[in-house]
Amino acid sequence: MNYVAVDLETANGSRSSICSIGLVKFKDGEIIDEYYSLVNPEVEYFARMNINIHGIMEADVVDQPNFPQVMKEVEDFIENYPLVAHFSQFDMHALEDAYKKYGMEIPPFKYFCSFRLSKQLYKMSSYRLPAMSAYFGIDNSNHHNALADARMSGLIAHHIFEQHGMDLDAFNEKHNYDIGTLGGRGFRKKDSRSRRSKTDEVSVDKTKFKPDHRLYGKYVCFTGALSQIKRAAAAQSVTDIGAVYEKSISRHTDYLVVGDKTQRGTKQSNKTKQALEMISNGHNIRIISEGEFMELL
Repeated sequence: MNYVAVDLETANGSRSSICSIGLVKFKDGEIIDEYYSLVNPEVEYFARMNINIHGIMEADVVDQPNFPQVMKEVEDFIENYPLVAHFSQFDMHALEDAYKKYGMEIPPFKYFCSFRLSKQLYKMSSYRLPAMSAYFGIDNSNHHNALADARMSGLIAHHIFEQHGMDLDAFNEKHNYDIGTLGGRGFRKKDSRSRRSKTDEVSVDKTKFKPDHRLYGKYVCFTGALSQIKRAAAAQSVTDIGAVYEKSISRHTDYLVVGDKTQRGTKQSNKTKQALEMISNGHNIRIISEGEFMELL
């Protein structure tokens, strides 16, 4: 399996504020090359929260190349390999935003997500990068260094494909996924949009994502009548955090939110019954009230 694993760190809440990038190239399951660079994001400030995560400060990048300069090397490094990132929703949107910031043409890089692969195939309490790395015995001691995180993501993908005896094409065919394209359609289930009604549509604004939020990267489903917030607003709220809103219960679901109006009744919804059955079979789904959900927000 050939691909390039990628990880990015950002200076502040703007996804275009890329301050470091790491790439690891895999060929036939082996690491054949690596690339790392600090990036001058040319922003007004570095957020303290971001510095606390990755340790990169403005003084570290003041003499470093900016995004257009770095991407000349990055695009040559990637060649025609597909990309993989752990929770690619963040990294691909960051790249897209940075290309747009500088008025650059977005290359149609193909990509997939090791986070989504992990959630599809394993029953874990956490699918975050350190947890999946620990599961596969991968060194995760330098988490939030872009090169180290890219290496972890690539090795996770390698172990997944190796354990299941399939490549990316076979995985997509078996599990009904579409490969993602940078600047275009994301890595997703083929039928996920066709099943979504207009009332379930949400808009994605990557600048609002909150990577440190408890719901970030989680899959959230709602059941019953909500009394404190409209369903559309609740769906948009979790999307703004960087969570995934689900119309129906699935094997991905992390949280099922039960509307307060429904809580007052005695009859369980079909979604609640389905979630309880899945929990009894070992799925890690939290059923919470609308009030608990509002406190999480």
